[in-house]
Amino acid sequence: MADWQAMRGEFELLSLTPDTTEIRYYSAWIDAADIEPWVTVTEATTPDLDAVNPTEAVREESQQAAR
Repeated sequence: MADWQAMRGEFELLSLTPDTTEIRYYSAWIDAADIEPWVTVTEATTPDLDAVNPTEAVREESQQAAR
């Protein structure tokens, strides 16, 4: 049995850097009887197979900062 009362709120990732993470968080308390959970599926485009991994630059910056 799922604990739907633990599932609440939603966040939107605004920015992510090695030093900070900025999100916008949406939340509200409602009665458990009023919760109707749903799944949202967002279509994503498939990147080119030879595209540069966008996390590589962040990884390299993090490694340099750690030195």
